[in-house]
Amino acid sequence: MYTADSYRARYSSMMDDDQQNERVQVDLMTAFAKIACAGSRCLELSQSTFQPVHLLSCVLCDTNSRHERSAMTYWNKQDDRESWKEVIAAMLTITKEPAFEESLQARILMAVAIGRVYNHISDSEYLSL
Repeated sequence: MYTADSYRARYSSMMDDDQQNERVQVDLMTAFAKIACAGSRCLELSQSTFQPVHLLSCVLCDTNSRHERSAMTYWNKQDDRESWKEVIAAMLTITKEPAFEESLQARILMAVAIGRVYNHISDSEYLSL
């Protein structure tokens, strides 16, 4: 499992190729945007045998209808290892990296990811910004 330090190391070791760095950041932010949805088991599986995670829809984040919230929709209620805390720590770590700060696209995607993570947790300590 990745830790906040491993994400920092990945960011610190990016090459000087701005175009390559942008792709890495977009891939990482796209994964962050769906990790809470997946962790709370709210992603809808499609009929196809394989679909990339970024194309799967979340029953809470990607629909116009309001779904009944239960303990099962919250990542922190389903995650005994509390990996959701490590993901939040990793996201905070990344926001302090110069490569992240210089990328408008990465910052926008991170805002989306943060919204999705907070949509899937109910821990009052983490929700009090």
